[in-house]
Amino acid sequence: MSRNRSRFLDAADQQASRTPGTQNPKESRSTAEKQQGVGGTRPKQLDSSNFLEKAGTHKPDFPGRGHYEVCQKRIRARHLGILLFDTERAIYVWENAFFPTFYIHKSSFFDRKGQGSPLKKCGSSDKSMDLSRLLSNSGLADSAMGNWAFVVNKRHVTDVMLVVGGRLNDHIRIPFKALDEWREHEDVISSFPQDPYKAISLNHCSRSVETQIGTDKFESDQARVLSQKGYPPQYYFTRDIFKFKLPSGQKLEAKDPRKNGKTFSCPYKGHAEYFDMTINGREDENICWRFTQPPPELYEIKGRFCFNTQMLASMSVDGIPLILEILPEDHGLSGEDLKMFFYDV
Repeated sequence: MSRNRSRFLDAADQQASRTPGTQNPKESRSTAEKQQGVGGTRPKQLDSSNFLEKAGTHKPDFPGRGHYEVCQKRIRARHLGILLFDTERAIYVWENAFFPTFYIHKSSFFDRKGQGSPLKKCGSSDKSMDLSRLLSNSGLADSAMGNWAFVVNKRHVTDVMLVVGGRLNDHIRIPFKALDEWREHEDVISSFPQDPYKAISLNHCSRSVETQIGTDKFESDQARVLSQKGYPPQYYFTRDIFKFKLPSGQKLEAKDPRKNGKTFSCPYKGHAEYFDMTINGREDENICWRFTQPPPELYEIKGRFCFNTQMLASMSVDGIPLILEILPEDHGLSGEDLKMFFYDV
């Protein structure tokens, strides 16, 4: 278990999280930021300690209709062979009690030059009335009508909803089945988005993930990203991550992580063991861990290493730094609860 949290945050996000529904009038965003979907306010996050039962297991109280929160995954969608958006600011909205729906800020959609706005008015739709009422009653929208269409290659994707006002101002809802392909990180989403409260998901990540320990940097483009509610995404690497990479691309002899006898147990990921490393003559204890017997759905993390972010100087994905937030030493658990996770407490 990492003792830090890491997220893609900027000053505007932090201001928005402090005052939901408002926007800093002084903030300015570059075109690149807008394409990443930074527009709009950042909804509040639930306190994960509310879902940690005294038995020591992370058992969520599933959200009800009208609940919303930021999705911490990279979300993309294609239709008719065209990439419509690529964002890490998608919003989960629970329109029912079973799974969430994605809402995407309109600034996340790529500008296809010469084609004008991809959103067009498209008659009227009675299907959106109940949903509009739900969003309005939840404070997510002042109004939301599904009488819009998204134009792709001169073809119309209908029943598109544009949210006006409220906490989801300028967010767009496209029926999930209306698009050819949705992806979270590198993996295709089938049927509908997974409920983050009901599952742990593991995805391939082909982006460059760089970690820095002291002055030494380690890099990999073959990570696995594990997403778990209440914690930041965790990146798992093969032993190849411990090879130093020179500017020329050549890799030097790998560092050798060593088991130190300390272990911990997770009710979702299984049994793990800690490792120490010696870097530039400095002994770093508990620098990383790996799971030895994960469940079948997380089999790909078996034998892979995950860094203790508390001991990292920095961490970035495709050059974008992850801000490391300090978690309480006890993770919000009592001493009795901690012993169910950590054997060395």
